[in-house]
Amino acid sequence: MKSPFSDEVQSLASVFQDDLRKHLIEVRSDPDVYGYAIIFGDQGADQAGAVAAFSRHEDLAEFDDDYRDEAKFNPDEWQRRSFDAFPKFRERFQVLLKDFQQTSPDWDEERRLIDELRRMYLRVAEAVVEEGGFGHLSYRVLWTPGSSHPILAESARRLNSPEVRAAAQCIFDEDLG
Repeated sequence: MKSPFSDEVQSLASVFQDDLRKHLIEVRSDPDVYGYAIIFGDQGADQAGAVAAFSRHEDLAEFDDDYRDEAKFNPDEWQRRSFDAFPKFRERFQVLLKDFQQTSPDWDEERRLIDELRRMYLRVAEAVVEEGGFGHLSYRVLWTPGSSHPILAESARRLNSPEVRAAAQCIFDEDLG
């Protein structure tokens, strides 16, 4: 079931895609960066806006050998965050959020909006992967800290090569195939 704000979420997709492309140009300029995550919260619509996280190979040196593979694919362990990676999207998202909150939504409506945003993030990331926008960044994922929502594993499946999926399997309960 769609939220009453489905059209607004869809109109955000092109803004998010433009911001993602621009941020990736900056991130790709560092040849040591290997992983990129689009991070968002899921405990309320106000947390569903996107933040970027990325990791460099050199960052993995701080982890013990036993944990290094897991840390490589777990954005919770990545130290590099960009809270201003998607500035135009953030502006438009804040307008959507204000309009949404004025409707006094119940929790079911809020969940529908969050789910639509998740699906939009995945569609945009897939489009950017297909056009080569991630460049040499071999690991791409949507991420919500402390969550096991199925879209996280789905994003790992749909945004990465079979080799990367096999290596990243260590942090997912769901089979990445």
